[in-house]
Amino acid sequence: MVNYCCAINCKNNSRDNKNISFFTLPKDGIRQLQWLDKIGRLDLMQEKVEIVCKNVTIR
Repeated sequence: MVNYCCAINCKNNSRDNKNISFFTLPKDGIRQLQWLDKIGRLDLMQEKVEIVCKNVTIR
């Protein structure tokens, strides 16, 4: 299964970037909202399991 990063302007996927880690969004509503805000994807409010790569800064 290939994972694709859902962050805006990120084209990373696990097939082409084997050395990059990928993470699912937190299930906790507050933390999930924080992550989505940081990656500019508030439109994804847990429609499905989304993936973020390690190159995206979540701080």
